[in-house]
Amino acid sequence: RIYYAAVVPFAIPTEEFFSFEALWKGVILGLGPCILGKVFCALLAGDSRFVIGWGMATRGEFAILVAHSAYTSTLVGPMAFSIVLWALVCGWVLPPFAFRMVLKRFLAEQRANEEASEAQP
Repeated sequence: RIYYAAVVPFAIPTEEFFSFEALWKGVILGLGPCILGKVFCALLAGDSRFVIGWGMATRGEFAILVAHSAYTSTLVGPMAFSIVLWALVCGWVLPPFAFRMVLKRFLAEQRANEEASEAQP
């Protein structure tokens, strides 16, 4: 862990990473396949579908290692690597907040349903 925590940040091509092109493409990639793809996969999971979907959306720690390996072995160039990094950043930053909101709403609905069922004789 410590090795990758030190190696991966120093491998980021800063000129490409901070370009507008990498940012907008990374955000599109991050919102689509990285986040919404996982949320939509859970639509058939019953009442807790959005809790499950948003809970899955925060996963992506291994993807940074795969992206770094592809970049260092020259399978992808600096721009593609930067785009993937922005996509992963979106996948790490946004889903926890959405997950918290969805979980609070789900738990409130569960409590309301329990109270309603207890109130009925």
